[in-house]
Amino acid sequence: ATKVQVKAANHWKLVGGVVACLVIVAALAALFQRKPSETPESTPAPAVAQKSAPAPAPPPVQESVSPAPDAEPAVVADTIVTPVLTKRGKAVRAPRPVKAEVPLAPQEGEVFISSVPADALIEIGGLSGQAWKTPQAVGPLAPGTYRVTVSKPGYAPDVRNVQVSAGNRVGVDVRLTAVKGWLNVAGSPTGASILVDGRDSGKITPATLILDPATHNVTLRKAGYLDAGSDIQLAAGQTTSYSPSLMVAGRTDNLKIVGGGVGKIFGGGSGQGKARIEIKSEPKGAQVIINGTPLQKTTPVEIQVEAGNYDITLQKDGYKDIHESAIVGVEDRVKINKTMTR
Repeated sequence: ATKVQVKAANHWKLVGGVVACLVIVAALAALFQRKPSETPESTPAPAVAQKSAPAPAPPPVQESVSPAPDAEPAVVADTIVTPVLTKRGKAVRAPRPVKAEVPLAPQEGEVFISSVPADALIEIGGLSGQAWKTPQAVGPLAPGTYRVTVSKPGYAPDVRNVQVSAGNRVGVDVRLTAVKGWLNVAGSPTGASILVDGRDSGKITPATLILDPATHNVTLRKAGYLDAGSDIQLAAGQTTSYSPSLMVAGRTDNLKIVGGGVGKIFGGGSGQGKARIEIKSEPKGAQVIINGTPLQKTTPVEIQVEAGNYDITLQKDGYKDIHESAIVGVEDRVKINKTMTR
């Protein structure tokens, strides 16, 4: 009977321990299930109001209006709505006015002028005091009609009316017509005066002359040298060159007139080492000019000179002038006998 009671008591202890374990497990399970829901909610931080990126502005509406040439760029008022988040997550509109520039169409044009030959002068009516050289782009110009003149020495000017429109470039190609001839004059030594048809051109060598198409007498003159001249034919658009060598003129400050018999010299002095020039003309009585120095005696006349180069001119009223050149050496005797014509 004692063994039975001891076994029964141990049995109930074991059952009680199992039950206690089950209760503890159930309590722990219940505790873990309730913990998340019982944990106090964390108070959300207040939302900070911030602006989102601005939405792109809708394209402005452009009206087809022709503004005045000096009008300011048109401005169209537009509105951009910027969403702002509040603490409750609601968006509100914050209108903000902005200005958007509308591009305007070009209001001016341009003209490009070229020519053959180049480097011609450009003048445009209405733009006084301004000039250009071809080739040249001129602008900007207000729309309208312009009188364009292209000119160059030796060529006929070309005049045109050119229509300029807004935003466009007008091309003008000019071919000038030559109406003159060009004469390049050089020579040795340089610095000689250039005479054309007996008139001083105002230029000295080397130089370029622009002359009418014709035959011109061109003379080079320099102190201490004999004149050099020639007749030159020029044609329109033609370029001709003339380049003579001037001869050193013989002295005339010691020139002496021979007369009154053989060996007799007016002015005195010896004739040794000198040359003689005998000058006659028909009719008699012509004025003699030697290297620009007139003699005191008319033809017939004989003079004593030093060796050198001499330009001799015979003049008489009612007759054409006669020009003659003489190159004499030491103790040479030169005879000049000319018949003058009316």
